Amino acid sequence: MIDLNYQQASEVSNNILTTHEALDEALLKLSALTQSMVHASRGAGMSAGKNQKALEAISEGLSGLMVSRRSFVAAHKHMIVIRNNSNQQVTDFGCNLNEKSPKGSAAALRAVA
Repeated sequence: MIDLNYQQASEVSNNILTTHEALDEALLKLSALTQSMVHASRGAGMSAGKNQKALEAISEGLSGLMVSRRSFVAAHKHMIVIRNNSNQQVTDFGCNLNEKSPKGSAAALRAVA
């Protein structure tokens, strides 16, 4: 069994959650940028070819971000396996990929009591 320090494992969990939020926020920002670029181009009466390269670059960035998010989700799954094979297996850090569990839940309180 892996012996994880509670405070360090909790810090990892907090960083996982904020990283997920940051990746999702980046996806939203890139989507908003794409939308605003299309609207601005239309408003300026630009032909489709004038902004094609810029839109393709944004699209590549969005695709790359999705690849990064997929890799991060896979890493998160591996970290859950590690936690489940440790002394912190019953600790609810709020990092379940299938459902959002609130930080400081009863399971977390029981685990440290």
